[in-house]
Amino acid sequence: MIKLAEEHAKFLGAEVVEVVTVPGCFEIPFACKNLLARKDIDALVALGAVIEGATDHDEIVMQHAARKVMT
Repeated sequence: MIKLAEEHAKFLGAEVVEVVTVPGCFEIPFACKNLLARKDIDALVALGAVIEGATDHDEIVMQHAARKVMT
């Protein structure tokens, strides 16, 4: 996903200043907040994957992570 995102950014003429990896989807909103506080970053793309399990836990994780990114 990262490689394709970088290729598409290049296609659009955008400069990728930094790529940050986090251990899980719940940490994505914190990384976004830290990146957007920087003066050299105008926009960001957040990519994440959640593995579907036998319970609805994956749905809860995705919903809360997406909500926090939007906030």
